Amino acid sequence: MFEKIMQNLYILPSLGASSNIFLIKSKENALIDTGLEADSKRLEQALEKEGIAPKDISLILHTHGHADHIGGSILFPSAEKWMSKFDGALVNEKDDSFVLASWFNQTHYPKIKNFYKKNQIFEFDNFSLKVIETPGHTHGSVSFYDEKNKILFSGDTLFKGTIGRYDLKFSDKQELSQSIKKISDLKFDFLFPGHGAILLKNQKENINAVFRLLE
Repeated sequence: MFEKIMQNLYILPSLGASSNIFLIKSKENALIDTGLEADSKRLEQALEKEGIAPKDISLILHTHGHADHIGGSILFPSAEKWMSKFDGALVNEKDDSFVLASWFNQTHYPKIKNFYKKNQIFEFDNFSLKVIETPGHTHGSVSFYDEKNKILFSGDTLFKGTIGRYDLKFSDKQELSQSIKKISDLKFDFLFPGHGAILLKNQKENINAVFRLLE
């Protein structure tokens, strides 16, 4: 079930290959990523525990277009679904060589109608999320940065102790390295990645460690 991280922010931790899912409670409830389609029942039940029905989710902010981050969007036909233009176009084309849906026996491809603008900001009651372009894991990967609360939602760009894969179609090691450099210039205390444990301290040490993985 969802675990509270701070006021109005919750995480449904990754299970198996499915991604972490973050819930922002606000006048407009939002999700950051939605996990695998196969994990959608768990997501629906977790939302129900929070008193939230699928129709109560207004926004879904996808960090990128891989299947393990978008499949659960099947639960939210009325929500605005956002993604970078590059990744979103490939999802809309149902390009399995990019989305990797067949890896996970997944059939759902959300229809992406909303594409991030450069430095776009999403405002919520307690949070202000700025879209940061962080290509590398995919060409259209983004992260979300809340400067005031010192939070970074990093998708599959940066994790605790490691980085996203760069051996997939439309991934690139040099782009990823540049994105980690961009992230290293941000001031944040809380790292909320697309998979695995969140990191609540030692952000500079973590970034320095992952730089060595790109050498």
